[in-house]
Amino acid sequence: MLDQLKTDHVVQLALAGVVIVGCLACSMWGLWAGRLLMQGNASAPPPQVAQDPPANTPEPTATPVPVPTATATTIPLALPTASEEQAKARWQTVDIRDLVKNPDRYNEQQVHYEGEVLSIEEADDGTVMQIWVQVPGGSDFDREVVIVVYRGGTDGIYEDTKVEFWGYCKGALEGTNAFGGAIRQPLISADYLTYFY
Repeated sequence: MLDQLKTDHVVQLALAGVVIVGCLACSMWGLWAGRLLMQGNASAPPPQVAQDPPANTPEPTATPVPVPTATATTIPLALPTASEEQAKARWQTVDIRDLVKNPDRYNEQQVHYEGEVLSIEEADDGTVMQIWVQVPGGSDFDREVVIVVYRGGTDGIYEDTKVEFWGYCKGALEGTNAFGGAIRQPLISADYLTYFY
């Protein structure tokens, strides 16, 4: 009986092999006919053959497609610019004695002073002036010198011209005077400068 089972089993396997080979042949013919149709060499469509999907082929899955999303775009608003008078109102007057005593303490601070031009020198990139600034409550001889750099026009400004300026303290300028002595004077980069006689 065991021999009969083996024989029946062989016959079943042989029949299954014929069916599988036949399906493969149909599939190959379908591929060949498809190529001919794409090339325009076939006049009739190939016969329709139903096939079972191969057992090891995974089911197709949906591939997510990126969808553009709306993103918020910040558009800078044009802020109203302050008038010159409004800008000047923000500057403060620091006691000139405190500024001379420790200019680094006021670095990048907005300052405002009036004074008299002691010396002035123009260059291509701006004008450098030494300006006498009156000590609050002092006499005409109680004054301190600051160095002012201004990049605007200085036509009409000379030695002894009275000026008013608004700018940022930039620490101190150090050097030597005509007698060889060390000097250290506050340095101010002026944004606005006006003059009067």
